[in-house]
Amino acid sequence: MPDYDLNQTEQAAFAEGYAGVSLGELAQMSDVELATWQSGWRPGTDKHILAEKEWQRRIAARELKEQFRLEERLANGNRWWSIAAAVIGVVGTLLGVWLGKQSEPIRQAAAPQESVTISAAPTQLPASSNSATSAASTTISLPTKKTP
Repeated sequence: MPDYDLNQTEQAAFAEGYAGVSLGELAQMSDVELATWQSGWRPGTDKHILAEKEWQRRIAARELKEQFRLEERLANGNRWWSIAAAVIGVVGTLLGVWLGKQSEPIRQAAAPQESVTISAAPTQLPASSNSATSAASTTISLPTKKTP
């Protein structure tokens, strides 16, 4: 911070501290009023620093409000998509149950015809089953060790 050559009036104002101005008064000022008030003080003086802190507070408050608005919009959008997905799920389930009940008589009417067709066909053993060897007659040879 550069050293300033303070004359006696400025020294008196510096020694006075924040007298004459409160944080509440700065918070109530508009941006233009605060900028005008800040321009009347040299950089590094107590009132200039106080004005800088007020600007930082305002910027932080604006950023927080904007972030809150964005998150609120996102939450509202997510809520509507969740409700839409739930409604589609319920409608799909009810439609599946209704279609299942509607197709039940059709399946019952088709089922006896299929079973008659299947049971009417003669059952024949495959030709390979007649020539199969029983498990008792097979011999198993164990591998032998080769000696060098």
